[in-house]
Amino acid sequence: MNKEEFIEFLKTKQEEASGFNPSWCKIATNSDDYWKLNKPAVDWLEDDMDLSEDGIVKITYAKSLYGGKPKTFETSYDDFKDNYEKTIRR
Repeated sequence: MNKEEFIEFLKTKQEEASGFNPSWCKIATNSDDYWKLNKPAVDWLEDDMDLSEDGIVKITYAKSLYGGKPKTFETSYDDFKDNYEKTIRR
């Protein structure tokens, strides 16, 4: 899977969530590289996704859960897609 296909996957999942269910949402920039986990019932928990490195999905988990220290996880596009449901739940 290439980056464009992965971004289309994320956009489809965002549309399916319809704003009522957790999903990864593009932040308000002109770049497809940065996304946030939108959890409508839990506004203060926002994980960040960085796609700036080709082939790598880099997630930084909500800093407030780890004493102000960021916790980062990296995976491939395909592994992320296969485990998408796990990424939107905690």
